[in-house]
Amino acid sequence: MFIAAVDQTTSNNTKQIVNVEKKNQEKINNANNSKIRTNDQIELKIDSITKSCKLFIKNLLNDLLNKNPQNANIICDYIIAEQVEFNIIDSVYLS
Repeated sequence: MFIAAVDQTTSNNTKQIVNVEKKNQEKINNANNSKIRTNDQIELKIDSITKSCKLFIKNLLNDLLNKNPQNANIICDYIIAEQVEFNIIDSVYLS
């Protein structure tokens, strides 16, 4: 009787550990997917910001995106806000 109870408890603990590991892996997968989606969204921002800029500006923002997506997003949001607030036209970027 005692041995059977210990085996059952061990089995339950093992099942719980496996379930927790599966949930953690799902969280990691979801986080990775959201990072990919976020990076794609930031890439779209970079593309819209730099459509009439010189290539090196786009390259700089893409490098920043690879190194630190959060900072790249902040900079893109700032540039977009400046474009909207001051109604910056594309020809300004070329000069």
